[in-house]
Amino acid sequence: MTIKFVSDEKIAETSSKGRPLGTTFTRQMNSAQSLYGEQIMMPKVNARDIRDALQPLLAYYAERDRSIIADRVTECILLRQKA
Repeated sequence: MTIKFVSDEKIAETSSKGRPLGTTFTRQMNSAQSLYGEQIMMPKVNARDIRDALQPLLAYYAERDRSIIADRVTECILLRQKA
């Protein structure tokens, strides 16, 4: 008995082949997206949105460290956003 998971067998065959451990993350992600579609979508945010979201979390840190942590988190997120 054969179970078909996708209607187009060629797409399933080429996308579901095993990938070795040395395969890059991007290639694995592209394979997963071709099989299951895009699962996570991060909206474009600006520095003000990030700092507003961080405000409640910064209360757990010492007052002297809050601005440093907020700056670092903000810059990391803005840097990693795709242009």
